[in-house]
Amino acid sequence: LKRFATHASADKLRLQRTLVALLTTREALVLQCLLVAMYRLVQLEQHLHAIGQLGCAETLLHILMDYEPSFKLLAAELLELLLQSRTFLQDVLLHNGVSMLLSLLHSEEPALVVPLLRAVARLSADAECAKEVLQLGGVNVVVSLLSSYSGGRGSCSGGVLQSTVVEAVCSVLTALALDDEATLQIRKANGVYLLGQQLLNALRVPPDVPSSNG
Repeated sequence: LKRFATHASADKLRLQRTLVALLTTREALVLQCLLVAMYRLVQLEQHLHAIGQLGCAETLLHILMDYEPSFKLLAAELLELLLQSRTFLQDVLLHNGVSMLLSLLHSEEPALVVPLLRAVARLSADAECAKEVLQLGGVNVVVSLLSSYSGGRGSCSGGVLQSTVVEAVCSVLTALALDDEATLQIRKANGVYLLGQQLLNALRVPPDVPSSNG
């Protein structure tokens, strides 16, 4: 894979087409290795755009909706990177990807929420996708996560997961807030108050520890 990824040749495109074709495999181990390999590959810009043009959006969305949590996580991370490709983004929109991603945000798998939010943030940076997010009630879905995670959900990871979820929520809302209708929806969903609450929590200073010197 590394040899193909670093040489511009006819084999490069053949490799990319093969990887996309193999996404439909029924072999769990093959699919897991494939998703990891593709995630590494698309971190190179030329491969990201090439794979983004090969029509794999529908397959990745299918994995997100119907597969086991470990596969969903890998697919979400790969999809989030591929959304940098305009062609891939349009394919996600075409296959009702915005609705699917929003429906998964209250997943029982907390680790899945962050890559999904990052994907929604990338979609929200596109005017057409942002409009669909608003029409589907995406603001309420995203803002509600602030309440969920400020209530202690995800605390098993020492607060790291909670802080990354809040950061990802802020990225989505920042992208959406460029639209006047979106800012109104954020206020109506109590988003300003909840964001302020998160800010106060982040700035809260722990009580002073008594000096041992008396």
